[in-house]
Amino acid sequence: MPLPVHALAHRPLTTEAVAELVALPFVAPVGEDHDAVDEELRRRGWDREDLVRESFRTGHGHVLRSDDDSPFGELEARTFLLPPADDGQALADWITAHIDW
Repeated sequence: MPLPVHALAHRPLTTEAVAELVALPFVAPVGEDHDAVDEELRRRGWDREDLVRESFRTGHGHVLRSDDDSPFGELEARTFLLPPADDGQALADWITAHIDW
């Protein structure tokens, strides 16, 4: 089964970063509870990122956006890597205008 990870990354895609991203659909689901998602973000060293509607900044510096409110344990959700704000605001604006989340 192909994994639904789409990348427009401007940060190095190291082996560790790719392994973490590819594993996201298969980790224990966190659900949509805001506090549970925030706890998982803290555990992973991630932060929330406002570059593209409710995205996340991974511990490796990638900006990640998922079809669901949480990218953790969601087998059917598409996941996108985007350039961080300081590297890709124009691209983020274009993506926001052209993708129906």
